[in-house]
Amino acid sequence: MFDFIHSTLRKVSCGIAGALSLAFLTPVAPAQQSDPFSDIVCLGDSLSDVGRIFDVTGGAFPPAPYYDGRFCNGPLWNEYLAEKLDMDLDPDSQFAFGGALTSNLNYNSIPPSFILPGFEQQVDEVLAWNGRRKVDPRALYTVWIGANDFFAWLLSGNPNPTGMMVAGTQNTVQGIVDLSNAGAHYIVVFNLPDLGKTPTVLGFGPATSGVVSYLCSSYNAMLDDQLDALAAKNRRLKIIRIDAFALINDMVANPADYGFTNVTGQALLGAAPPDQCLFWDGVHPTTAAQEHVAETVYQGLRLEFPRVR
Repeated sequence: MFDFIHSTLRKVSCGIAGALSLAFLTPVAPAQQSDPFSDIVCLGDSLSDVGRIFDVTGGAFPPAPYYDGRFCNGPLWNEYLAEKLDMDLDPDSQFAFGGALTSNLNYNSIPPSFILPGFEQQVDEVLAWNGRRKVDPRALYTVWIGANDFFAWLLSGNPNPTGMMVAGTQNTVQGIVDLSNAGAHYIVVFNLPDLGKTPTVLGFGPATSGVVSYLCSSYNAMLDDQLDALAAKNRRLKIIRIDAFALINDMVANPADYGFTNVTGQALLGAAPPDQCLFWDGVHPTTAAQEHVAETVYQGLRLEFPRVR
């Protein structure tokens, strides 16, 4: 199986590199309707980065026409979510960094002089935030990470994805455990989107797309198993799981429901008006799609916290 995967995916690595270089619990206190959470603290990669990599590169990356340091043509899901919750998204609470892997690596680092944080460093940053390695128990923490582990594996030429999948899911869950041990009670956790549906991967044909989709699904199953085990051991932790894999597939299967006329091309390259496209570039969704992500998260929070309106 792995030989087949390697043979079908080896050709995708150059395309992935080009696209990325271009773009890139039980509550302690009840939630209040007017102020459901004290803060929104985001960790992850370019899907949640609202300007960190843009700031450290002096505004050079991502370049225009990317929007205001986002890997997108407009605001991201966490910005839309803050609006829905009638909250401000505090820049000091945003730790997601474009290019981050689940480890201490970052796809956009240029060793040895330009080293950017991975997910592990982001967790350390959160824990060191107030100097006490304790976090705000009333804040909402969000974790969306893993896609860059997948892309790094594709570029590595390693025919066996098992090591990447085991390490990626374990790193993600360990970060959640560290946050919980420091006092976090509410954590939104996204699974891996279906990367086989991205324009970059679709460009290499249905066989490659199918293999990538299969591996993403397998990765998510491993992550679910580990989150199940964590939930069974820690009843004080409330994990709100967001099925990004299912969401992107529903957008592809039912584009009109989301206002899309194009779910395979890149708005950046003129596939269709951006507000009618699922994807902005080869791997990142448009702000229109990001808004649907925010709505999905918002509805998930409403189910868990009835006072969220």
